[in-house]
Amino acid sequence: MILDHQVGSEQVPWRHGFDHGVEPSVLAGFPYVWDDLREASRAFRSDAMPWTMWYLTRFDDVQAALQRHDLFSSEQVNYNVTDTHKWIPAQIDPPDHTQYRVVITPLLGVAAMASMEPGIRDIARRLVDEIVAAGGTGCDFVDRFARRLPSGVFMQLLGLPTEEADTFLAWAGEMLLTNNAQDPTGSIRKQAARTIYRYLGDTIAQRRERPGDDVVSRLLDAQVGDRPITDAELLEICFLFYVAGMDTTSGVLSYVFQHLAQRPDHRRLLRERPHMIEPFVEECLRYYSIVATSRVVRDDVEFAACPMHAGDRIVVSTTGANRDPRHFPNADEFVIDRSPNRHLAFGAGIHRCVGAPLARLEVRIAVQEWLRTFPEFSIDPHVPITQHVGGSAGLDNLPLVWS
Repeated sequence: MILDHQVGSEQVPWRHGFDHGVEPSVLAGFPYVWDDLREASRAFRSDAMPWTMWYLTRFDDVQAALQRHDLFSSEQVNYNVTDTHKWIPAQIDPPDHTQYRVVITPLLGVAAMASMEPGIRDIARRLVDEIVAAGGTGCDFVDRFARRLPSGVFMQLLGLPTEEADTFLAWAGEMLLTNNAQDPTGSIRKQAARTIYRYLGDTIAQRRERPGDDVVSRLLDAQVGDRPITDAELLEICFLFYVAGMDTTSGVLSYVFQHLAQRPDHRRLLRERPHMIEPFVEECLRYYSIVATSRVVRDDVEFAACPMHAGDRIVVSTTGANRDPRHFPNADEFVIDRSPNRHLAFGAGIHRCVGAPLARLEVRIAVQEWLRTFPEFSIDPHVPITQHVGGSAGLDNLPLVWS
């Protein structure tokens, strides 16, 4: 690292070649490495991409950047899989973004969760029952549960056949868990994305002919402003559901259950006081925030003491922000009943995650149903655990054992 330039009284570090998706220190030390990066500097610059990347690490800067869509655009920031698609509404700016958000929000709001909860609970119980039926005294939690629960919910949400869930999981692995070092040209990720787009496009066409009781069917007659939604727009919405629902929730679940495996006192507390599960989930979302999202700088601007230029990118780390002692008392401690807990795990501003109620519900049900069957479990010390980082992080495996 060298100090590249000075703005006012602050020096902005330049970390040559830093790419949070493949950086060894991030891979080995997530999430704690973001604490070191945050305390080392408010922001830093990287030349790992063809454009300048500015990393923001502290709560106030991250929150402000996410709220300032006038300064930072969400249009086409998916630099890992370059194509002509725009995930709606995540990669759309106002005023179009507002029209799409109005269409999608009721489908994933708090009210909709009441009707979805029984189906999600059934999926969680079935997964737990399958683990029990398989016998033995342990399993890879990521493979047997953390990836399969969000996959099952996605299939249910879109009315897709559950027997094809493993196929979707394989596609998700190729597109979302392959990094730049493994796929420098992006060919693996692009091919997986194209396959998913084709499948979802066929699904939309089938729903046009035979509507059902699913999200796709309910969106067929949606209005975007004063016109009907197009199949192309519907395709991008479905794809976003796929990416957000399959990847981020499984990543969160992996860290939640790693934590529970390491904290028997927290397992006991949640069993004895089930009402504590909701604040526990919120603290997990804060303490193990997994998202580092990106934006494009619209015009030359000085932000967070950084001289940004139009076309530069910013990366905002919710991991660093949510563990910032400037905002959270005892930020480096896991406080199971923390209140208030105004974290940024789901972002901020107009692009705050529309699926937040669903994610919270899935994690809460997962904790309830797992502890109901496996009150005591730990991590097999003989099996190495690896993780992936980047746009979102998660454990690749979690070997749990019980007696």
